[in-house]
Amino acid sequence: MIEWSKNKSIKWNEKLIVHSFPEGRGVIANEDILENEILVSVPLQWLIHSKCKFSHDNIHITNNNTPRIVNLNTIIDNLDSKQRISFHLIFERLLGSNSNWFEYLEHVPSEYFTTSMFTDEEIQSMVYPIFINEAKKLKNEMMDSYKRYCIVLEKYFNLNEEMHINGVNNWSCNVKLLMDLDLFKWSCGVIKTRSYYYDRNLVTQQNSQKRLQSTTNVVEDKDDCTIVPLADLFNHSSSVDTEAKFNDRMNCYQVRTKTSFKKGDQVLISYGKHSNFTLLNFYGFVVENNSLDSITLDPKEAIPEYLFTETISNSLQLKRKYEILSQYGLSLTNGKFEVINDSQQPFTWNYLTTLRVLLLTPKELDKKKETMIFYNDESPSIENDKLLSNLLRPIIENHLSLLVDNTTPPIKKRFEIDYLLKSTKEIWEKCLNYINNL
Repeated sequence: MIEWSKNKSIKWNEKLIVHSFPEGRGVIANEDILENEILVSVPLQWLIHSKCKFSHDNIHITNNNTPRIVNLNTIIDNLDSKQRISFHLIFERLLGSNSNWFEYLEHVPSEYFTTSMFTDEEIQSMVYPIFINEAKKLKNEMMDSYKRYCIVLEKYFNLNEEMHINGVNNWSCNVKLLMDLDLFKWSCGVIKTRSYYYDRNLVTQQNSQKRLQSTTNVVEDKDDCTIVPLADLFNHSSSVDTEAKFNDRMNCYQVRTKTSFKKGDQVLISYGKHSNFTLLNFYGFVVENNSLDSITLDPKEAIPEYLFTETISNSLQLKRKYEILSQYGLSLTNGKFEVINDSQQPFTWNYLTTLRVLLLTPKELDKKKETMIFYNDESPSIENDKLLSNLLRPIIENHLSLLVDNTTPPIKKRFEIDYLLKSTKEIWEKCLNYINNL
């Protein structure tokens, strides 16, 4: 693949070598890599995005009726941005050695293990309702996209037709493979796990989105990603700093490290600051001892209704509490209500502070005790601590109970799921320990 890239004017940093690690492929520094070095630079023509060119635009369709020519660009005009990339990936893979991306696609993994790829049994083995519901949602979104994708393609093809390309000998393919579910899932895995942010197509998205809404009644997601050949060889670390963007002056996509690496080090890039659940959903792996682990709570659960139910006796106090929250940029509707992997304070500051303000007594409001919360970062009173503990305890205990696998016998789990459940349980145990020490 590196040799292929040289023939395509892709600039791969010569200090880097591809290496096979026990957990998979990665990249090692053959010499010291300095801060701000470019790791890979890929010309525009080799990016795979919603508006890139096909190796062959026109295909000849044959069946028992009259042969005809179909222009692929006509078809993809009626697909959303991610579906267009899926179609491109599937078609180029079916082309085999006739594809301009053959040597690259030949090395792209054939299977992906994000939660949208899980079987129904694997999803149920996640036990925790927060995980199960999100995994189901992501899988349903993928399957819904597949159904809409097939509806569009079926307008142009019959399943018994064959594709040919003028001037390409000994290549033909049944059109039903363009709608093969396994190939579609593979393409979704490639997009989800290997794409980079790419904003050049966002400018022209508005008009195409209007057209899509009129034909599919579905609002398109942002046309904001691209596959960058070779740039997907790097593994992830949240502790490094990376810059990845299109260079308009050079007309290429560049991945630049803001972190230096010594000779012999694995060269890593950052996919972003993500919890293990997010990493599993979108990249198919988890990280041991992930300091960024967190669980987002439903606002209805995080803030019990009685705290903001207005009555004749509390209306003025509640109004004052809302004013305090607003003054410091806090809100009941868009707050960050999370528990996090932090032994000292396993609740986000936003969440804990919102609760403390809502739990202020009339006397504490009169004495402006909120200043202790915001200026001293302290509890306003022992009573506030007790009220906070009493509020949080049933929430914590409920989540700990939800993490127990009550199936008999327990469902066998993937390592990633098992680790995710254990680390999530540890976070909630940290929460319990925190309130016990208030």
